[in-house]
Amino acid sequence: MVVVAAGTYTGAGNRDLNLMGKAITLRSASGPGTCIINAQATVNDQHSVFVISGGETRATVIDGFTITGGYSFNGAGVYVAHGDVTVQNCVITGNDCACWGGGVYVESASQPRFVNCRIVGNTSTDEGGGVFTVASGSPVFEGCVISNNSARIGGGICTFWGTTRFVDCIVASNTAEYYAGGAYLWGGEMSNCTVAGNSGNMWEYGSAAYLGGNAAISNSIIWGNGPGSQLYDGGTATVRYSIVEGGFVGVGNRADDPRFVDPLAGDFRVSRTSPAIDAGSNLLVFPGNTHDIAGRPRFYDEQLVVDSGQGPGPIVDMGAFESAPLFMPSRRQPSQR
Repeated sequence: MVVVAAGTYTGAGNRDLNLMGKAITLRSASGPGTCIINAQATVNDQHSVFVISGGETRATVIDGFTITGGYSFNGAGVYVAHGDVTVQNCVITGNDCACWGGGVYVESASQPRFVNCRIVGNTSTDEGGGVFTVASGSPVFEGCVISNNSARIGGGICTFWGTTRFVDCIVASNTAEYYAGGAYLWGGEMSNCTVAGNSGNMWEYGSAAYLGGNAAISNSIIWGNGPGSQLYDGGTATVRYSIVEGGFVGVGNRADDPRFVDPLAGDFRVSRTSPAIDAGSNLLVFPGNTHDIAGRPRFYDEQLVVDSGQGPGPIVDMGAFESAPLFMPSRRQPSQR
């Protein structure tokens, strides 16, 4: 384990950081608010912040940093060329790329896992301002906030091929110059996610998401994106047990207002009278997903609500948040604050 003291780290030796395949944990001493790695890259002096290319396993962990200031052709924040690294409790922000993946880029058979990360305020000139994957494996984004990113297509997310998974994530307030403000999913999967407040100029192709290549969405809330249509289906997508504004064909889908607590303030929890409560499908919850984005238990029975989802009970809620009480045990709190 390498523990990094609080501070801002810049210049040579603090960019294009490569863990060289080693099964080590690199973590900050006091969390991303006080430990910042700034590549200070420019168009004429291009660098990523982290480069994963040594075949790392998930036993290689990057924990608790602000990752910023990258500029590269692909993957300015975290570039994963070959490896299954675990990145957790990080803020990936203020990175820019000329092509794919301003914040995060994943290619080939790599299967990294991003947990409890905030991927915010990154840009791409082409596709995937926050996240871009072109992978034959199954990268996972769990309990992440992907917001305020921008790109030509897929402001927040762009996936090609493979089975990139997004579970318990919030995808909000991303923008696309053309379409798919929230996500362009060509083969990706979303479960128990909330997609809200995203926008694209070619709204007929999905202000929230463009779906193709057998993309799948389940137990999610797609609401308040615009203008125009929420989702565009290229013909092979599956959407089930989800709330979609304006409606969408699929088993268990609804078009009722999810009744967010305060969406204008970015609070996408649902009120106690929301139709999202006890309305998902337990059969579509990703394996191992036992807690929501706030760390509350995923399977909680709201006794004042009649179950409308698919059991056996207790029935999972739709969206990134479960209606379980706040005092219950938490899983996804940062290990270092």
